[in-house]
Amino acid sequence: MKRLLLILLCSLILSTTATAQNDDEILAKINDSPLTIKDLDFQTRQSIEGLPRLIEDLRKRELQNEINKLLFESEAKTQKISVSKLLETNVLSRVSSPSAQQVEAVYQANQASFEGKTFEQAKSRIINYLRRESENQLSNDYAEKLKNTHKVVIGVDVNDLNLKPNDVLATIDAQTLTVERFNERLRPLEYNLSFDVYQQKQASVDNTIFSNLIFLEAKKRGVQPENIIQQEVTEKVKTPTEIEAKKFFDEQKPKPKVAFESAKTEVINFLEQRQIQNLQIALRDKLLRENKIQVLLKQPEPPILNIKFDANAPSKGNKAAKVTVVMFTDFQCSACAQTHPIVQEVLRKYNDRARLIVRDFPLTEVHENAFIAAEAAQAAHAQGKFFEYTDILYKNQNALDIASLKKYAAQIGLSPQRFASDLSGGKYAAAIRQSRLDGEFYGINSTPTIFVNGVKVLIAKPQDLQNAIEKALAKK
Repeated sequence: MKRLLLILLCSLILSTTATAQNDDEILAKINDSPLTIKDLDFQTRQSIEGLPRLIEDLRKRELQNEINKLLFESEAKTQKISVSKLLETNVLSRVSSPSAQQVEAVYQANQASFEGKTFEQAKSRIINYLRRESENQLSNDYAEKLKNTHKVVIGVDVNDLNLKPNDVLATIDAQTLTVERFNERLRPLEYNLSFDVYQQKQASVDNTIFSNLIFLEAKKRGVQPENIIQQEVTEKVKTPTEIEAKKFFDEQKPKPKVAFESAKTEVINFLEQRQIQNLQIALRDKLLRENKIQVLLKQPEPPILNIKFDANAPSKGNKAAKVTVVMFTDFQCSACAQTHPIVQEVLRKYNDRARLIVRDFPLTEVHENAFIAAEAAQAAHAQGKFFEYTDILYKNQNALDIASLKKYAAQIGLSPQRFASDLSGGKYAAAIRQSRLDGEFYGINSTPTIFVNGVKVLIAKPQDLQNAIEKALAKK
C-alpha cells in the first residue's frame, strides 16, 4: 500500500512551473500556505542549483564545436571545395562499422534501455549509435590536426559575466567568432537546459502539492494517508476479465503481431494499471476542486529563432501567410505519426493565414529506416505527392523497408522508374543530412519539434498548436 502511495506521488504530474534561484521564492500556495524550493525533493533542488554549472559547461563545449566549424570552413576555402566535400573525404569516409563484439558489448551493458528488445532487434540502433560516436571522434581529431596549419587565437572567457556583443571569443585565420554570433547559436541550447529543469521542478511542485493534499484529506477524515489511497484507488480497482482483455487486444491498430494468448497477461496488467491511473487522476481532480491551489511558476520564454527552409521545401498553405509552422519530423517516429494529424486538423481552420513547412530530422540512432524513409518522401515530393506519400508512411511505420517504400509509391501513382532511381542514387541524402544539422543548430534533439513563427511549441493536443498560432497572429 505504501508502495502504491509512492508510485502515486511520483507519477502524477499536473501542470505549471518555472526556474527560480531564490530558495525562499514562493512557487505555489496550498490553501494560502506557501511552497518554496526548500519544500521540493532533494534531486530537484540539486538540478536547480546545478543549472548554472550545466550552462557553463555547455558554453565551453559549444565554443569548441564552433571553432571546429570555422576550421573546416577555412580548410575548405584553402582547398577550394565545399565543407560537405571536405568532411566526406576526411571524416565520413573513414567511419568504419563497429565489430560484432563491440555491438554485443554495448547491448549487454545497456539491456534495460532497450525495453525488452532482443539483440537482433536492437542491433541496428547500436550500430548507428557507434558509427555516430566514431564520426564525432574523427571530426574532433581532424579539427585538432587542422590547428597545425591554421591560426587559432582564443579570445575572452566564454563564461565571463561581463561579455559584450562585439567581444571576440576566438579568431580562426581571418574569421572571428563574436559573443553576439555565438550567443545566437547558444540561445536554443540554453533554453533546452532551462526547460528541462523547469519540467523537473514542475513535476516536483505538482507531486508536492498532491502529497500535501493527501495528508490534508487524511487529517480531515481522521485516517492515515495510505488509507486515502486504499479507499479511493486500491479498493476500487477491478481485475479485467479475459473477455475485456481480448476485446482491447482485438481493437488495437496496427494489429499486434503476437497471438492473444501469449500477450494476455501483459494486456490484463496494462488495463489494470490504466484503471489505477484513472482513479488516481479522479482523486487528484477531486482534491484540487476542494482546496485552494495557486501555482505561481512561470515557464521559461523560448527564444524566437530564424528557422530557414528552402523555397521548394514540402509545404501546405499560402506562401504569404502571416504564420509559418515548421515541423521537423522522422517518419519512423510514433510521436510524429500522432502529431501529424493534429497539425493537419488545426491548419485547416486557418486557410490562408497559416502555412506548414516540413523538414527532415531522421533519428538514425534509434530508427533503422528513418533516413531511407526521408529519402523516399523527398522522391515523392519531386513528383508532387509529398503529403499523400507521407500519410502512408506514418500509417505504416513498421514497414519502411525499400520494397514497401516502392509499393507505397505505386499506390499513389508515382513513376516507379523515377522513384526507384531517386531512391537508389542517394539524390536527397545530402539535403536530408543538412536538414538534420540545421535542426541541431536550432536546439532540436527529439521529434517531432514544431516552431510557430520561430518559437518552439510543445504540441500535446490540437488546442496547443491553435493557441500558438493565435498568439502569433495577434503579434502581426
